[in-house]
Amino acid sequence: MLGISSVFNTMHYPHSQFSRKGFINGGCLIMIITLALLWGGGQEIYTSLKNQQPLEISCQEYLKTKPTAEWVNVTEARLDFLNCALLKSRLGDTVKEVFIPLRGTEAKQGEPIQLLLASKKPEMISLVDSMSQALATAKSPSDLTPELLAKLTEPIKVSGLIRFGINSDSKTTEKLGKLDLPLATDYAILNDGEEPSAIKGLILFGLGLLLLGYQIRKALREPPPPPSTPNLPARGMPNAAMPPELPPR
Repeated sequence: MLGISSVFNTMHYPHSQFSRKGFINGGCLIMIITLALLWGGGQEIYTSLKNQQPLEISCQEYLKTKPTAEWVNVTEARLDFLNCALLKSRLGDTVKEVFIPLRGTEAKQGEPIQLLLASKKPEMISLVDSMSQALATAKSPSDLTPELLAKLTEPIKVSGLIRFGINSDSKTTEKLGKLDLPLATDYAILNDGEEPSAIKGLILFGLGLLLLGYQIRKALREPPPPPSTPNLPARGMPNAAMPPELPPR
């Protein structure tokens, strides 16, 4: 009987340490936002300048050479529906994202997963759902419909950006590592359909510079707080003897 080697697990993002405390210092929050805008905008600009055009490469060649390009068109790729995982929202059972291994034309059974396709597209989420249900009930490939059987074998072309830097999600990586998936130690995640945008990068970086300038001006205009008054000892000597009084004249 055909089966799915890993359960379609629900991956929830836990609340951050700040949210558990219930508040964030205003100045600290602005600084975090500023750094995120500068880092994200700078990375977007760098990716756009480095990747003027997407790299056209077969899946087999990509897995063999591991090119440094972030924007890629992967051709002749097969979707491995037996080793999928999905991400559900914390507020319900709605699937937000699916992770599907991409295999080359010469892939062998049991090979480590080196490239995952991360897709938020409704059509891809629906396909994974349909395929998982069909594989769970099928006793042989002949039990699958011709359409689903074709999806298992036909090569496809996918395009997107390889996750790196600020776009890497350590929580998702940690969750994926805990699943029963044959992941390679250096596997990569391809964001389905994403492209670099220099305009987006410039906007984010510009907003970061504005926030940074605002914080610098605010720090220069605000006077330093007055020094705290030290705790001085009480005047007088309460234990000393009183001076003698003169007799009246």
